[in-house]
Amino acid sequence: VLQAMGSTDKDLIDEYHKTWLKRLEKSNFNESALNNKELHVPAVSIRQDFDHVSKKDEIEIHFSLYDSLYKIDRYNIFVNDVPLNGINGRKISAPTNHVNDSQKIILSEGENKIEINCTNEKVAESRKEVIYINYKPDQPIISKTYFIGIGINEYSQYSSFKNLAYCVKDIRDLTAAFKEKYRDELVVDTLMDYNASKENILAFRQKLLHTNVEDRVIISFSGHGITDINDHDRFYFVTGKTDIRNPSINGVSYEELEELLDSIPARKKLMLLDACHSGESDEDQITKVQNVNTGTKKGNDGYNTTNESSVQIMEVNMKGPAHASSTDIFKLMKEAFVDIRRNNGAYVISAAQSNETAEENKNISNGIFTHCLLSQIKSTSSLKINELSININKCVSESTNGVQNTANRQELAEFNWQIW
Repeated sequence: VLQAMGSTDKDLIDEYHKTWLKRLEKSNFNESALNNKELHVPAVSIRQDFDHVSKKDEIEIHFSLYDSLYKIDRYNIFVNDVPLNGINGRKISAPTNHVNDSQKIILSEGENKIEINCTNEKVAESRKEVIYINYKPDQPIISKTYFIGIGINEYSQYSSFKNLAYCVKDIRDLTAAFKEKYRDELVVDTLMDYNASKENILAFRQKLLHTNVEDRVIISFSGHGITDINDHDRFYFVTGKTDIRNPSINGVSYEELEELLDSIPARKKLMLLDACHSGESDEDQITKVQNVNTGTKKGNDGYNTTNESSVQIMEVNMKGPAHASSTDIFKLMKEAFVDIRRNNGAYVISAAQSNETAEENKNISNGIFTHCLLSQIKSTSSLKINELSININKCVSESTNGVQNTANRQELAEFNWQIW
């Protein structure tokens, strides 16, 4: 586009090209695949008309999926950015080039943006076919807010990680604040220290399958977080028995955390990760470590014997021009190009970028991230999810002089729901 407009800024054009390549890589594509004749996109059509306003809470939608070259492999339906058939969609039992199908959909109160897309056998996705239906029930719908809190202070008895000071208190303080905010509509489940095993954490999914469409689900993790030393793109929430050398055994991977909220009925879903390195990573970032004098850390460095008041911060090794580092490209990618990867429809806020640690602070007796969240709960009477994210990031960055910055691992394109 810049070239077509006559721009002569080669460095700027190169940066955007690298950014485009990075987004393709994160979406499991490359330039040659886009130019390959096998990349043939299927199509979707909705085979009926709907009234824009509905008094009924359920509709049945009939649709056609087709591709002239390849068989249709699966499809998905989204309501307000939330996939009804899970991250991977619903597989076609007998794949063909043309599929007629239908599915019942429970509507959310208010505006429903309903989208359908499909994927062919070559993993090419169609564009989304969209309809809008405004559901107006005769009586207001009663909803619940489910808060699941996991906080771990105790590590040293079973693992090489150092104990933390305020993670259990983080969860107890959030529970008290949410009880004050949501009152009788709040449902609470917590796991602390050695009770917060991988098995117990993942078992919460069975309870969440019994939520309703209008319910909110908030899951908060406070404890150590690490990236796998053999796969820096993979984040793990550390349980009391996690081994730094093999975190997959007793650690809970980000993908497993995603599965907790995938395909559950509730559509207003928020995950909070108060742990080091919990932001999305970019394997092209080459890092080295320096010490910064702050509070206790919650990350990979939490298993060594360095001073507790020193937090290890990873610096990016710049490549090429000063304004074209891998970190700059990664940030620009997230800002300039839409993320088309599949997700579970949850909003995910991480306490720190992938190359940062998350602080605890003895002066406030909380993690910085949780402290900022608590201040939002207590000081605002009404707030939407996007505003909550912006406010927490500003608070965390200011509280740490820019050393720690939050990251949205997942956010929703249009569904800016009311969190309270």
